[in-house]
Amino acid sequence: MKSRHDNTANVARGDPFRGFDSRIWNMLIDKVAQSGERLSAPQSRTYRDASVIRVKNVTGTVLEQFEVVGLSETVYDPTDETELSAFTSSRCMDGEVPDFDDGHNIRYGIIQAPADTDEVVPCCVTGFSPVQLNVRKSWHKFAQPVDGETGYLESAPYGPAIIHWADAGEGETGHALVSIKSQPGLIILGKAKTNWNKEGGDGCYVNVYPCSDFAGTGADTANEIKVWLPRNGMDRDPNVEADDIIQCMMLDASTSTPEAVCISNYLDEQIGNYRFVLHSAIRPHPYVPRGWVLTGFGFNGKCLMFNDHTDKPAGADYHPLEVEPPGVPENVHIDHGCRFSPLIDFVDDEGSGVTGIQPILTYDYDFSHSQTSNWPPYAVLDMINRYDNSE
Repeated sequence: MKSRHDNTANVARGDPFRGFDSRIWNMLIDKVAQSGERLSAPQSRTYRDASVIRVKNVTGTVLEQFEVVGLSETVYDPTDETELSAFTSSRCMDGEVPDFDDGHNIRYGIIQAPADTDEVVPCCVTGFSPVQLNVRKSWHKFAQPVDGETGYLESAPYGPAIIHWADAGEGETGHALVSIKSQPGLIILGKAKTNWNKEGGDGCYVNVYPCSDFAGTGADTANEIKVWLPRNGMDRDPNVEADDIIQCMMLDASTSTPEAVCISNYLDEQIGNYRFVLHSAIRPHPYVPRGWVLTGFGFNGKCLMFNDHTDKPAGADYHPLEVEPPGVPENVHIDHGCRFSPLIDFVDDEGSGVTGIQPILTYDYDFSHSQTSNWPPYAVLDMINRYDNSE
């Protein structure tokens, strides 16, 4: 039998205890006892994990745990007052077979339990989850849904999920741990598929294959990206050729052909501009930069040759305008006539049997000049021009 001074025992009606009325003391003891029972029992909480929502399987097939669904309509309509409470507390959406036309390449989830048709199950929409992963390239660090496929994700050079671990090799499908995120990888490397293209006005672009490094290793030819080449307000043209490696920032990964913008140094002079480079008889010309050609106009090339001295060197071959005695133009170099004989086709119409090409006229052109400076050294430059290397 407990002592009447036992702090956990009730007291008889009317019996004071340590200055408390018995009724007050008994009420306190009962409250403490009830509180202990509530603390030891499982508690219902209104808090829900924001990374997991409820998804109704509307794919039309039975799904296994950790399969992939595209997120579509909400099951409950928040504009209907009778469904508003369910909408806010349940956060339930329809889970469909991923369809990229409906934006499921970035709006998707991984179900966390097997699901019969029309069954509602938890679904991870952000954060970590196991999943089956098809490893397309061993260097891929990201993953994305597959259009029309619920069974697995596939690896990618950019995408809405990060691959943290995978047990499959390249070309295989196996277990993986991924974390779903809301933003695709921003900066990637791309290997140009062709030379740059024109799309009206300043709309220049090139299609690239994502790759792992500046050597173009592992170019992902199944994943093509359209990369815009803005002129950035400069009066210049792109100089991107096939197989160039360029850096680009993703703009929109949700389109059928994802789009990005180039952030590399790819601009050059305007098409049609001219330059001079040091002359060389070696072919291909070692000093002609890519995107430029020797200005031929039907010949091997145009060049500029000039004397870079301003004073007459000792012993130089110099032909002045006049020599002693004054007024005698000893070296005027007038004997520079040039014969020019145009040719014409003719056909024998008199039966002589002679046909062919015959000269018909001869002209003399006077190339005389009054003085020259012929001392070396000469500076010889080849003329080059920026050509249009777009597709």
